[in-house]
Amino acid sequence: KKMLESIKNNNNSIQRKELLKKKKEKILEIFDNAENRTETRTSIANKVAKSLGVNCNRKLVRAVLDVKRSSKLKKLKKIS
Repeated sequence: KKMLESIKNNNNSIQRKELLKKKKEKILEIFDNAENRTETRTSIANKVAKSLGVNCNRKLVRAVLDVKRSSKLKKLKKIS
């Protein structure tokens, strides 16, 4: 059981790579649908984790947004 939990959040398998792709799509979807200055990286990560049922953290959100939506980061509530 412990082993299954550790594998659940490992991104090396084909299934996990597909799940990572879904996470990135969901991050962009939530960011694009958010109103100005209502979301933070943490709140986006929490929404992704809740909707997909897997771990997601603000560091992944930051990496995705920096690459895909760098010109629109002012839309976030808190920018560091």
